[in-house]
Amino acid sequence: MNINLHRSRHILLLLLIVIAIVNLHNGIVTGQDPHAIRQAHAHNDYLHKRPLLDALDCGFCSVEADIYLVDGQLLVAHTQSELSPERTLRSLYLDPLRARIQKHSGRVHADVPMFTLLIDIKSDGKTTYRALHTLLSEYRDIFSFVEQGVEHPGPVKAIVSGNRAVDLISTEAIRYVGIDGRLSDLDSDSPDHLLPLISDNWALHFRWRGVGELPASDREKLTSVIDRAHKKNRLVRFWGTPDNAQVWSVLKDAGVDLINTDDLKGLRGFLGSAKPTVNDARTSRKLPWIKLSEDRKHFVGSEKVPFRVWGVNYDHDDAGRLLEDYWDLEWDSVVEDFGEIKALGANVVRIHLQTGKFMNSPEQANEAALLQLSKLIDLAESEGLYLNLTGLGCYHKKDVPEWYDALDESARWAVQARFWEAIAKTSASSSAVFCYDLMNEPILPGEKPEPEWLAGAFGDKTFVQRISLNLEKRTREQVAAAWVKKMCDAIRTVDSQHLITVGVIPWAHVFPGAKPLFYAPSVGEPLDFASVHFYPKAGEVQRALDALEVYRVGKPIVVEEIFPLSCSLEEAAEFIEKANVDGFTSFYWGQTIEQNEKAGDIKGAIIAKWLRYFQQHAASQ
Repeated sequence: MNINLHRSRHILLLLLIVIAIVNLHNGIVTGQDPHAIRQAHAHNDYLHKRPLLDALDCGFCSVEADIYLVDGQLLVAHTQSELSPERTLRSLYLDPLRARIQKHSGRVHADVPMFTLLIDIKSDGKTTYRALHTLLSEYRDIFSFVEQGVEHPGPVKAIVSGNRAVDLISTEAIRYVGIDGRLSDLDSDSPDHLLPLISDNWALHFRWRGVGELPASDREKLTSVIDRAHKKNRLVRFWGTPDNAQVWSVLKDAGVDLINTDDLKGLRGFLGSAKPTVNDARTSRKLPWIKLSEDRKHFVGSEKVPFRVWGVNYDHDDAGRLLEDYWDLEWDSVVEDFGEIKALGANVVRIHLQTGKFMNSPEQANEAALLQLSKLIDLAESEGLYLNLTGLGCYHKKDVPEWYDALDESARWAVQARFWEAIAKTSASSSAVFCYDLMNEPILPGEKPEPEWLAGAFGDKTFVQRISLNLEKRTREQVAAAWVKKMCDAIRTVDSQHLITVGVIPWAHVFPGAKPLFYAPSVGEPLDFASVHFYPKAGEVQRALDALEVYRVGKPIVVEEIFPLSCSLEEAAEFIEKANVDGFTSFYWGQTIEQNEKAGDIKGAIIAKWLRYFQQHAASQ
């Protein structure tokens, strides 16, 4: 009898375990619904491993989904290239919400009556909205709706953002959505059920980027925005805010109703008063500003402590993909790489920003890319790493916009200046930015005009770029000086602190006796230090050292690229030991020493050996 009782208890225990596993798989833990967090908004929620469910498990009361109308179906994706027929608004959001509401006594969260589904329309506004209206009408049992001007509350409020068919939505007799307004709508007389939310791009209205104190002017403006919105019974949300605890704290204290995040657990921990994680505390690690010494010949940090660059180029991964190709969807890989770079003993990471990824048109910067850059700056600070932001890249020809290649010199320079103004505006307040490098290896034409802006390719990449196709009776120095001044002026309109340089090919290494163009007195005056790229050749270390001497122009020198590409490791090390400069920047392509060793090929062996040298000599640098 005792044996049977024991077996019965054992079977019951197994049954309870199975039930628990099933409930966990469905995102439902009976009796353990997470405490809801009203201010938590899951930005681009569909990019998480379990769309909607991950946010619900963290207690979020608002999620965001981007939709496209494709062959009559409303598909959820960030871009058209990511569309998949099985990822529909119905399957990822509407059906799971209905199922949860039915199991939670008519609510998404037991302790909060209303849940927000922000739907960002990416395809044509009118046709997509009509399809959305039809679909939501099938879920009238869970959505708030307005009929003949009277609101009937439901457990879920749908709000349309993006391509908003405002006139069409406003005139519906039965309406299942509200409209996401902008700051320009703050004083609108539209009823709050039509305009329940005011959202806008933080970077377009505020100078603060999440580092240091919120300026008084920004604080006053933020307070005014929230007061005006709340008087109209509207919620407030901002996108484009740095995703860290310092910014969350400012938004929370100011009374922002929905705080955007991609870091679900981080914001959950912050708003839920849980123990802060490493990511929550990023801004607590304040890096000292790097400046020029009093004689302007070296770098110093706080208390005038000398600073020497010992960094890596993080220009592409092991598969050859540029950072912007994967830094949004594979952010965890970037975080892991930065940790590995820090473990190597590096203090600077050189990032290569592509023009086509940061400029949507000649006039408009890509706000999503700027937001991701801000996120990268936060990551660098959390790891104790500085960033060398190298810009205006056109490394993959397929990514160069046709409109950009079609511009003449003057118009092209104007776009490049707007690029740098946008980058500098995003980075200006962060001490984690070491410098701006105007362009990787810019060159000029000779006496004859050139047909293309990009020079010869290295593999599948074009690292060298012309800043002019035709000198047109100007000297090379005049053209270079005008370009450098225009780029530097664009930066200095928004950022007076960070250092500026331009990474050049050391032509004296190719043609002994050649003079430096971009660091000639008539050209390089706005530049704070010299950056040169050296790949010593076998048996010619002294020749490389001799070529380096022409860049001693009374400013710090950084060898911004160095690798034993055409010489032995020992010869590259000899160059480093004898160069007497202010730092070196090698390369890291996303594979650790151990991973390169395990590759079992010559390439992996060379890289592993070099990284081991780099790591072993970090302390001495």
